[in-house]
Amino acid sequence: AAIYFDQASFLDGIYASYRQRTTALLGVGLLLVFATLLLRYRRVPLALAAFLPALLAVALTLSLLSLLGVRPTLLHLAACLLVLSIGVDYGVFLVEQRHDPVGLRGALPSVAVAAGTTALSFGTLAISPQPALQAIGSVAGLGVLAALILAPACLSLLGGIAADLETEP
Repeated sequence: AAIYFDQASFLDGIYASYRQRTTALLGVGLLLVFATLLLRYRRVPLALAAFLPALLAVALTLSLLSLLGVRPTLLHLAACLLVLSIGVDYGVFLVEQRHDPVGLRGALPSVAVAAGTTALSFGTLAISPQPALQAIGSVAGLGVLAALILAPACLSLLGGIAADLETEP
């Protein structure tokens, strides 16, 4: 008796299952990160100011790559995790200094230098002839730059809302 084994279908099924599981775990992780930020800052606008730059940076990066005709793979999603963690760090650094103008003036260039070196490091991977390195480099490079721009913008917008809430009677 001969047994037919369709290796391509088998691997496609495993890949789809892994992608679904990774996406679900990513969602759970994002909720846990936001809950942690909410516990830390005790105000939704401040938690959002720390969290949204990362989330928006990933959305912007994947949208831009999609417009360029790039179909996301698991390596793109893995690089999204990196952008999310770095973007939350940038948001937290700025939110922590929101009441200290001197500290904020120091945090902004520090975040910019960190983002610049990270974007350059990963950006060089984006020009690699290897598709795996291209995927990681393009997402991480673009995503970190987007998080750099979005972190001060979100703090300005949402930090102002939080300040208004703190001054209300």
